[in-house]
Parts: sequence; C-alpha cells; structure tokens
Amino acid sequence: MSKINMKITTVLLVYALLVTGIFVGGILSFASYSNNDRVQAYMDSNLMEKDPASNEEVIGNPNQETDTKRLQDLQKYSDFYREELMKRIAVIAVFFCAFLITSSFILWIILKKIQQKENLRIAAQLHSIQEMHDFASDDPVLAKAFSSIKEEFEHHIADYKRLHTYLSHEQKNALSLLRANLELHHEEACLKNIEELTMGIDDLVTLSENREENQLQAVDIIMLCAEVVDRYIPHYPQLQFDFDEDTLYVCAKPRWISSALHNLIDNAIKYGEEKPVHVLIEKDADTVLIHVQDHGIGIAEDQQEKIFQQNYRINELNKDGYGIGLSLVMHVCKLCEGRITCVSKRMEGSTFTLCLPLYYKV
Repeated sequence: MSKINMKITTVLLVYALLVTGIFVGGILSFASYSNNDRVQAYMDSNLMEKDPASNEEVIGNPNQETDTKRLQDLQKYSDFYREELMKRIAVIAVFFCAFLITSSFILWIILKKIQQKENLRIAAQLHSIQEMHDFASDDPVLAKAFSSIKEEFEHHIADYKRLHTYLSHEQKNALSLLRANLELHHEEACLKNIEELTMGIDDLVTLSENREENQLQAVDIIMLCAEVVDRYIPHYPQLQFDFDEDTLYVCAKPRWISSALHNLIDNAIKYGEEKPVHVLIEKDADTVLIHVQDHGIGIAEDQQEKIFQQNYRINELNKDGYGIGLSLVMHVCKLCEGRITCVSKRMEGSTFTLCLPLYYKV
C-alpha cells in the first residue's frame, strides 16, 4: 500500500471513530435527558401544593398513593431502559462504526475513480503539450504549474532548434566554400565526400524536427524523387526510376522526403550486391507509395522488425550497418503521418515502401 493510501485509510478510520463516539455520546445524552424530562414532567403535573402559613402539605391530587406508585414505576422503567441501552450500546456503536467505515471507503473509491479520470485527462493534455494552447482545469494551482511547465518546455524547444539551425547553417557554409574550391580543381572524390557530409547534416536536422503544421508544404513527390535519383545515376547506373502518375503531392518538408529516400537508396546500393535497384512511385487510393527494391542478400524475417531500431546492424553482413538510416526513415514517416513496410527474402532482395497520405493541392 502506498503512503498516500495509508494516510487516507488512517484519516477515514479516525474520522469513523470520532463520529461514532459523537453518535454514542449523543444517544446516551438524549436517553438520559429524555428519561429525566419524563419524570420531571410527571412530577410537575402532579405537584403537591403546600400551605405557606402552616407549612403543612395540602394534597392537590386525591390519588396521592396511586401517583407515587406511578412515579416509582416510571423511575424503574427509566432505569431499565437505561440498563438495556447500556447493554446494547456497544453493539450499536460497532454496527454504526462499521457502516460509517464501509460507506466512507465506498465514497473514497468513487472519488478516487473520478480523480483517476481527471488525472488521465490531464496526462493526455500533457502528452500533447506542444500542440495544446489552453489547459482546461478548475484548479488554479494546477493550471499555473502547467503554464510554467509549458513555458519552460517551449524555451527548451526554441533553444534546441536554434542550436541545430546554427550548427547546420555554419557547417553547410563551410562545406559550400570547400566544394567551390574543389570544383575548381576537379576533385570528384572529395566532392562526393562533401555531398555525403551535407546529406548527413540534413539527416541530423530532420531527426531533430517535429510536425508543425504551419511549416509544412505541398511537395511534388515525383519531381523530388527524380532529383534524388539523378544524383545517383552517374555513380550507380543500375538505378531505375518509374512512376504511374504525372503529379502526386504529399504534405511535408522536401528535406524529410529527400533524407528518407537517400537512406533507402543508399541501403539498397550497399546491400544490393551491385544488382539493379528499382524506385517506383504509385498511387493507391489516398496514399502515395514509394517503393525502393533491390535484389541483394535480403533480410531474415526475424530481423525485419529490428532494422528500424537506431544503430541496428545485421551482424553477418560485415558492413557499416544501417546507422541512423532506417530509424530516420521511420521518423520521417511519423512526421508525415505515414508508415513504412519491409518485404524481404534471404538471397532474393528487399523492398521498402514508404506509405504517405496523398495531399490534394487546391
């Protein structure tokens, strides 16, 4: 039992015992007062009058003996009633206390369930703290605490974005200058390395981003994929690109799709054993499908779920591994509210499919 539950239980027990004590004391006081009042009322109604001059009793009621006997009977009845009450008061107290404890615990359980629902509602709001603008709560202390947390969270996010923007901007500027110098000297190998570094920076920036609706745009997926494929053709002519539609749009950032496609094509070339790699774009209802198919060694079925974990590598391949590649692709799918699938057979090849919601450009 948690400390808070123990405290609540103790409070309920003390409360039940206190109320029971007050209840029993009230019953005893009422019984005593009622009996005394009954006797006093009887005596007042049959009071003997005295002659103030002679100090001799003048009997107001001719049936004095009868009245005296009735008074004695009334006192006996009161004593008997009091004795019987004292015999049963313990049982009454136990039953009352048990009833009070039971009803209090039932009430506590009901209130606890109500509080749990409220906690779940608050937790759901905290889960989407970045997208939420107002916090619905009747508790001003809780609302103030949430406002403070949200403000601090937004400051951290702003610092985080500022850092990534600065790093990517400065590194890309340095790489651009280096690329310009190498182009003058026709250093193709170095240019390729710089291109890889640039794409790596884009990948890191993509991993640090989240979905902000006001920064998304309609991306021509066929045009973007064609640009990515064109970068590989000079170095890997076995790469093929086909599409069924003239124009298809998705709601995203171009860098997201470009980073995801770069990683899928890189893996297909790396594990494809220099066999043809096929990139196909097609439409299925309200979904854009981007297939990247290779004919390499494939992936065992028990490892297909693990490859999307960060830095996972198939041990027997003796390669550099997937690194952040497929985990980045998975992140891009989440940003675009899509998904990724993998179909693979050993020694036959793999097909990775990006499934992204189709965006109807107005």
